[in-house]
Amino acid sequence: GQTLTIMDNDELREVLTGWQGKVDALAVVGVFSALNKDQEEHVAAVAQETLGADIPVSLSATIGSIGLIPRENATILNAALYKVIQRVTRGFSEALRQRGVNDATVYLCQNDGTVMSLDFAAQYPILTIGSGPTNSIRGAAYLAQKKNALVLDIGGTTSDIGVLVNNFPRESSKGVEVGGVQTNFRMPDILSIGLGGGSIVRQHADGSVTVGPDSVGYRITE
Repeated sequence: GQTLTIMDNDELREVLTGWQGKVDALAVVGVFSALNKDQEEHVAAVAQETLGADIPVSLSATIGSIGLIPRENATILNAALYKVIQRVTRGFSEALRQRGVNDATVYLCQNDGTVMSLDFAAQYPILTIGSGPTNSIRGAAYLAQKKNALVLDIGGTTSDIGVLVNNFPRESSKGVEVGGVQTNFRMPDILSIGLGGGSIVRQHADGSVTVGPDSVGYRITE
């Protein structure tokens, strides 16, 4: 948690000024910021002074644990998802309004099975990445009235197996790869198998059989 290098504010402002109009979001990563986040918070404050208060800033101290590279990866992924989550939250809210649902408080599910407000999700979109299987696991717990169970979620292209412990999905004890990138934020402990409800199965001339990876997707009923 000790300061290794004093912040060079002149260099910081110069770099940020050079980025004006060129970046959609920022990822700020300090080597040991999981222990002391002061410098990351300082960079965020200067960034919003220089680039405007609306610039989305992801701080690694609030996203990952102490390991540097996986925490850096997770922070960059979070920054890259800002525009996506904005479309999702706006679209979700608008769809509800069109259906006459105007006074409801809206939540999204997190990777760990808890819920978060749309404002929180807009700040930490990476916490929704593993929420699909998590929703299924929590839903199974509710429907089956089971606190501890194995849950199989069969999707269109994959089947995901998760573990339910005291009503909540068990978290992975190791870093999780997202699109081949090693990260270290909270994710459910999921085993994914490349066989889903819409997976296309092919038998070849040599007698071998392959499954997927393509799927009929939403056309499954046809």
